[in-house]
Amino acid sequence: MSMRTGSARWLAAFPAVPVIAVAGGAGISADAGEGYTVTVLASGASMSHLVGTSREPLSNPDDITLMGGHVFTAFQDGVGPTGTASPTGNTDSTIVELSTGGALVHQWDVTGKVDGLTADPARGRLIATVNEDGNSSLYTVSPATDRVIHFTYSEPLPHNGGTDAISIYHGEILISASAPGTTGPSAPQPSYPAVYAVALDASTGVATVRPLYSDEATAMVANRNSSGYGSTVTLGLTDPDSNEVVPWMSPRFGGASCSTARATRSRSTAGIPPLPNPRSGCSTSPSRSMTRHGSRTSTAPSTPPTPRPTRSTRSAATSRWVTRSWR
Repeated sequence: MSMRTGSARWLAAFPAVPVIAVAGGAGISADAGEGYTVTVLASGASMSHLVGTSREPLSNPDDITLMGGHVFTAFQDGVGPTGTASPTGNTDSTIVELSTGGALVHQWDVTGKVDGLTADPARGRLIATVNEDGNSSLYTVSPATDRVIHFTYSEPLPHNGGTDAISIYHGEILISASAPGTTGPSAPQPSYPAVYAVALDASTGVATVRPLYSDEATAMVANRNSSGYGSTVTLGLTDPDSNEVVPWMSPRFGGASCSTARATRSRSTAGIPPLPNPRSGCSTSPSRSMTRHGSRTSTAPSTPPTPRPTRSTRSAATSRWVTRSWR
């Protein structure tokens, strides 16, 4: 979750603890809301990276994640959404590792604009996507070994855009198919995937993509208090963006995979896929999704975290999708 205010981008709110903010520069302020306090963990103005023969302060922090008791975030440093250089000629983003007290532990420069960053604790690595509008690829960073691997996608992305947020769902990497139609027909299109399941091969540097569901999937309305509950709609996703796994304490959707996207065909509907049951490899009963003011959230059903099959048996032609209106 992120919120822009002034010259800073505020990142990550953790229940029952102070809100943590990573600032891109001076002059920051925020209203954390009742019951929360704001702690500025670090500022890009106090860190730098090498551009040519000189050093520049870090700027434009984006996603934030936790692993091994440390905080990781990515500074986009002025790079454009397709990887174009900043006004100073910089083409690198900077991923930083911070202690919980805000001390800089380590940093890594990667080529492109990092717009998605998540931790994969089971493998002791970070995963970062670059260039959310096009010319996209991804990196893994292993802090313990200082190893950075660059991956290219196995094919031109069929949604004609880039990649953005990342979630780890039952060991599988799910990545948002952002900015669909940057080239080619404008979104939404039934042939444009909204989310990819991605498999990484470090020996070849290839990230194999498999579409999970599309921008125009058929969906079932899941609002229990809605007169349309149980009816079907066609989604119209125009820009899949953030995603996350819903915390397990959520009474209805705990453990579900959730994604957000802008929508055009309905102001207040959203879509979710029923991901294969990790126990059986078959589609489970769908859960819900929600949206507000054209910003869409989609979720996949929750199951206990058990090993999932190596390949999905879900049929794209028969899978059900769930939507929820937010009024």
